[in-house]
Amino acid sequence: MSTSKDKRGDVFDRIEAEDADDDARRILAMSDAELDHELAAGGLDPVAVRAKGRALGESLMRAAKRARLVKGAKIGGLVAAGVAIALGAAWLLRPPPTFPISPEPPPPSAVPKVDPAPRELRLEATIACDARKWDTCVQLLDQAAALDPAGDRSAEVQATRARASKGQDEEDGKLQAKPKP
Repeated sequence: MSTSKDKRGDVFDRIEAEDADDDARRILAMSDAELDHELAAGGLDPVAVRAKGRALGESLMRAAKRARLVKGAKIGGLVAAGVAIALGAAWLLRPPPTFPISPEPPPPSAVPKVDPAPRELRLEATIACDARKWDTCVQLLDQAAALDPAGDRSAEVQATRARASKGQDEEDGKLQAKPKP
């Protein structure tokens, strides 16, 4: 005989499984650059995560060959990549660390100012454009151009600028079309 507590546990287990599936689908839909950016933002080294995935895949391949499961070995590489992605996702989804509150912040001169690399700024700009945040996209592209003027001339950056400009123009047109009270 099952109790309502058991049923609730089953429901929560199914919800957690569906959340994990959703996270896996989201991660699998990412490009390599987006995945590397998210892993790096979570404090992981994308190169190290990929190396661990490859090592795990090679280990599974050797084990499969020993067991004469050549077809399984090909799947093992995919499983290893999935495991590496799942580990990265688990790391990204961990609760944020808590830090004690200091009595006063450090003086501004003690905090070094680090400029993000132009490549990272351009990636963030592309993500902002995908989210239809046109002003943010243009600001990030301008920051990257100030740090790396030559990179601003690439076809990809110019296409992103054109898309952001078109989006801004469309929003301005919508605002101007609204009657004023």
